[in-house]
Amino acid sequence: MALTATLDVALTVGATMGCQPATDKYMVAAPGSSQHLRTRAFKVLSPAVDILFVIDDSGSMAAHQRNLARNLDLFLRGFQQHTEINFHIGVISTTEAEVDNRRVFAGPGAGRLSGEIRFVDRATAGGLAILKQNMMMGIEGSGTERMFSPVKLALTEPLLSGWNRGFYRPSAYLALVFLTDAEDSSHLTDQGTPRAEEDPLNLSPENFYSFLLQLKSHHSSQIMVYGAIDASNVDDAICSHDDPEVMPSRLEKFLRIAKAQYYGICDSQFGENLAQMGSDLVGRISQKLVLEQRPKPETIQVSMGGRPVPNDPLRGWSYDPVENCIHFGPGWVSEATDSDLDVSFEAQEL
Repeated sequence: MALTATLDVALTVGATMGCQPATDKYMVAAPGSSQHLRTRAFKVLSPAVDILFVIDDSGSMAAHQRNLARNLDLFLRGFQQHTEINFHIGVISTTEAEVDNRRVFAGPGAGRLSGEIRFVDRATAGGLAILKQNMMMGIEGSGTERMFSPVKLALTEPLLSGWNRGFYRPSAYLALVFLTDAEDSSHLTDQGTPRAEEDPLNLSPENFYSFLLQLKSHHSSQIMVYGAIDASNVDDAICSHDDPEVMPSRLEKFLRIAKAQYYGICDSQFGENLAQMGSDLVGRISQKLVLEQRPKPETIQVSMGGRPVPNDPLRGWSYDPVENCIHFGPGWVSEATDSDLDVSFEAQEL
């Protein structure tokens, strides 16, 4: 039997909105039926994201690191406009081994977050300057660049509750931003020989993405990937490859699997590309309403204060069938005023 579900939510929308408590949901049967259900069925979650920059610190990267730091404010522009977003931003290098952190212009390596202040959030004083400093980690890192294994080290124990404590939040979105002119070598030792199959840091593109999915309970919508790389289809005369004999096929395969947005590291529009990454990230982060009943998507209607909310992922709402939730885009949140939110739909038959 099909049910029509109606949700009446006293939802206060503001710049500093936090998680709302579960609210009673009334589900009323279709006309002619006497069935009536009441359940505490959903919660509204504030948008939170952990952004991890993975920066190549090998000998060819000085100019690229400067370019990233110089244009970082363009990436962050959307976060400045949408103050409801709760972000953590940290930086790690592609060097898998530990590096003497006392050296000048050296990242700590081995998945450890760079800088004395290891990540910034909205409350961090001088956060932009701190991030720029953390990104300028120099070019004394390993020439065996690894993009996958340092991320795994950064987001697992012992660093998770040790050096990197507080950065990663299981309930937040996770965004990875790669800056490199090289191929991933997570499958190789420092001597260039294949790693043992049982080595947990021997990560293929598929295994690395599976690791990320496991972190997020297989909710792919919580994983976002971006990159500025030296793509294999770029002429070496335009952008010199780190190793002309080795194209970034492993890295590019991962980026395709993750449905990443990425650009050329030598692109003349680097700043605009970085701004587009930030804009896309902001657009994919949203507040969400988790539903207990599974709706027929085409029947969902959303209104606020009696006015329809558009079915638009940026300026309104969108339905996520994987998480069975309704996402509210940051554009809508920024325009909304305190009022009642109403969501109605026809539930799928059991």
